[in-house]
Amino acid sequence: IDHWLGSENHRGEMTDPRLKHIYHLFLSNIREAGIADRVIPLRMTTDEAVQAIRQDIRADLIYVDTARDTSRVYSDIMNWFPLLKEDGVLCGTEWREPAVRAAVQRAAAEHGKKIESDRKGFFWALR
Repeated sequence: IDHWLGSENHRGEMTDPRLKHIYHLFLSNIREAGIADRVIPLRMTTDEAVQAIRQDIRADLIYVDTARDTSRVYSDIMNWFPLLKEDGVLCGTEWREPAVRAAVQRAAAEHGKKIESDRKGFFWALR
């Protein structure tokens, strides 16, 4: 789920005119990786996507690419938890960011989930 329009924290990086094609590059990459039948890209905001699919699916994996704002990250996590299978994984990036870390830790505590992160502190996952 991504609106593919960039975000406030990346505005300076979004000046390259080739970036307007990044969504199509993503589609090409998942086809080439042979996973297009398992990945459903939704080109919309996270709030729009939650409403669009709330009743329809239970996911094994939900990747949240959200702003670096504690309330937004927490809201996204809480919105997506009900769509996750019992043994599913909810994950995202920017674990180094204090705002992201605070939101993930709060959600993990409330849902009794374990937090995992990579050694570089970029990715996080709730299991």
